[in-house]
Amino acid sequence: MAAGLRVMRGSDWLSDDADGGEGHLGTVVSYWEDETAEVIWDNGKKTLSSIGKDSKYELRVVDNAPVGIRHQNIVCGSCEEVNMIGMRWSCDKCTDYDLCSLCYFTGKHDLSHEFKRRDTGQSTG
Repeated sequence: MAAGLRVMRGSDWLSDDADGGEGHLGTVVSYWEDETAEVIWDNGKKTLSSIGKDSKYELRVVDNAPVGIRHQNIVCGSCEEVNMIGMRWSCDKCTDYDLCSLCYFTGKHDLSHEFKRRDTGQSTG
C-alpha cells in the first residue's frame, strides 16, 4: 500500500456509502502497520479501511500510476508505449505480450485470454 494510490471499495467493504457509492474512487493518504489505510474519497469524506487487518480487504487498487510505478523496458503490445506507467497486464496465452491499462480496458487484445495484473516491475501477477 502506498499514499497516492487510487482505490475503490473492495469485497469486504464495511463503510456503507461513505465512499459515495459503489464504483466511486478515493485516494490513499496514509497507511499504518496495523493493516489499515486512511482514504479521502472524491466526495470529500474520509474513511479508515482495512487492508488485511483481521483478513479483511476493504479496498481494491484501481490505479497505481500516481505513485510513480513504471515498468522499465516494457512495451505495450497495442499502443507501443515504452516504459509503461501504472499497472501492466500480461497475457498468459501469448508469449511476451503486455498491455498498458488503457489498452487492456479498451479491449485492444483478445480479452478471452487470461491476463495477469502486475502492479510493479517485480510482481509475478
